[in-house]
Amino acid sequence: MEGWTTTAVRDTTRLVSESPCMGMRVVYDPERPEPWGVFAQRDLFEGINWYGSFSRNCPPEILHTFFADLADVLERDVVADTEAVFIGDGQPVADAFQVLAADGWKTTAAAHGTLRAASNDGLVLVTAGAHRSQEEESADGALRFVWSVAPGIPEVSWSARFSSDTPALVMAAFNRAVLYREPLIRFTSSLPPEVLARSQAEQDAAERPTECRPMMPKATELLAASPGLADSEVLVVPAHLAGPGDRGRAVSALSRANGWTTTSGATARFWDSPCATIRVAQLLRTDPEPSYRVRPSEGTWIITGAEEALAAPLWQMHLSPQTPAEVVGAVTSFLARASAEGYPSATRRALNAHSSLSSNLVEGGWSREEHGHTIRYTHPFLQVSYSRSLLSFSRHEELDHNSPSTHLLASRLDSRLTAWTLAGTTSTPHVLISAALEAATAPEPARRAQHTVPQQFLPFIRVLPPAAPRASAARSGTARTTGPESMPGAAANPTTPRRRTR
Repeated sequence: MEGWTTTAVRDTTRLVSESPCMGMRVVYDPERPEPWGVFAQRDLFEGINWYGSFSRNCPPEILHTFFADLADVLERDVVADTEAVFIGDGQPVADAFQVLAADGWKTTAAAHGTLRAASNDGLVLVTAGAHRSQEEESADGALRFVWSVAPGIPEVSWSARFSSDTPALVMAAFNRAVLYREPLIRFTSSLPPEVLARSQAEQDAAERPTECRPMMPKATELLAASPGLADSEVLVVPAHLAGPGDRGRAVSALSRANGWTTTSGATARFWDSPCATIRVAQLLRTDPEPSYRVRPSEGTWIITGAEEALAAPLWQMHLSPQTPAEVVGAVTSFLARASAEGYPSATRRALNAHSSLSSNLVEGGWSREEHGHTIRYTHPFLQVSYSRSLLSFSRHEELDHNSPSTHLLASRLDSRLTAWTLAGTTSTPHVLISAALEAATAPEPARRAQHTVPQQFLPFIRVLPPAAPRASAARSGTARTTGPESMPGAAANPTTPRRRTR
């Protein structure tokens, strides 16, 4: 970047590079979990206009491309006596996503300016949330714009974040950098073993085109090629179709929580909260003479809540047998925390905490459709939906299964086939449904023993050996990390840019 000056901060490992106009500063601090940062400040007395941060694994090629593009835009800005790089030029945020859409990425827009884009291989997710004030971002460290790369592969994952007031032209420049086309040159000793193994395998396949296999084979192909893989651990994508997995994980939080009791009956196993208002049950076999009209299948989870100990049930949730343990575990973990004090009143307060479920879904990019007396929200990329009935029924009608469920979370194989469902009555706490939705749509792959993956799901999923992630993730850098941490507010950063001069 011609004309920029780079200096080392005395007695630290920090490097600072400043633009000629002193309005743009790039900081490298290896001691921070997000070592790279860029700060834009039009005037010292107005504070920072916007800033961005990049986690440790961010490839230097991408950073170099972005910073060079940013320097060019800044130079044109200074020559034209404009300030578009600092405060924008009115360009809509959606325009920054056009470069990704033109490359074939899946993009979606929702209310309140929320935008999302995902790469075709599912390894990169870009999100643009609703606008937030600088005070809000400084308070919790959560920035509006986030690039998340290979979140399910910690060895190579990285992220980039920008504050709310970042101009669209800056985000477009970073999107162009993310689409870096050139091969990355690395010493093999610096690559994580998983990336190195996959890269070598693809190089061998390229030299023998007739033997070339897909980079991410289907589960049916893996089983056919090597039956011994049936006992091995694999990563399943998408995670909501991974099957129940180890059901012990579904109730591990209850097993560790103080005061919860476990009992086994002829047809089910039960976990009861210390306040005696919540019961989690897993059906071991079907009751030959059930007391309810709809007979649930073996393996179904039934969660019941009451207002007071030993009182009649107030709400109920049913999770079908193929529900992933991660989804059941998200619900039971919340229940364990909610009942930690052991008093019914404290449990009620925790479960009734305000949760704007519909608003969160819309802001998260879920599409909304209204069909008769039902409102349905559909995930932008996954076959996951949440439906809420607008009809009113008495509590007893719902508990006796004489009326349809008010809440229904469905995981689908395609437009016709359903993999599993979560059904809840009118009074089912929204925080529990939110926890289940978050777990069902988590971007990370699910770990499973190959033989536990439901056979009927195999045509709809892909599996990846944990030791061989895709070579395309090599663009995510070389160092290892446990993931980015929140960046403190820009005002607290000692490397705040000085006053800009022209």
